[in-house]
Amino acid sequence: MKKLKIGCLIVVGVLIVAVLLGIISILFFGHVLNPDSPPLQTATRAARIEEYFLRDKELLAVVKDYLIVLRLEYERGSITIRGHEVRGQFDGTIYLGSEHGWISIEDEVVLGAIKGLFREGYQIISINEKYIRFLQWRTLDNGWGILYVLDRSEPYVESLGDEGLEITLLGPLPIEGWYYYMSS
Repeated sequence: MKKLKIGCLIVVGVLIVAVLLGIISILFFGHVLNPDSPPLQTATRAARIEEYFLRDKELLAVVKDYLIVLRLEYERGSITIRGHEVRGQFDGTIYLGSEHGWISIEDEVVLGAIKGLFREGYQIISINEKYIRFLQWRTLDNGWGILYVLDRSEPYVESLGDEGLEITLLGPLPIEGWYYYMSS
């Protein structure tokens, strides 16, 4: 009976220590356990964004080209594509306002590229007259991602999209016209 009590105490002690270590790990090293959360240091975050850009540059280029043509074709000031609640789910339609309604993406390469970006963790893809934004991570007032600037003579954008994220850091990526951005 005494051995049973000691065994239970040991098991409870180990569980308490494991839970505490888990909580501490999440608080201090959450970006390691959850790769979609932002790293703690700006330099690490910038390096991670560049890594994502290099990994996804073909998909990003396909979607960029498509959105530029789509915006001109439908004479829209801006277009936004949002990932749905379930990561990577996209039904292939885009809402272009009351005058055009929902349109279906017929091009399988474009559809595959958009779905691929959502599967990789991008949350919002949008275009306006100044830039194309690929938002990778955000909270209510912070975020980071990749930006393609349409007017290459003016790469700085004060705020982004409907969320109004104020850019605090904007840096170039290895291909002309592409930048990473961070807000905080």
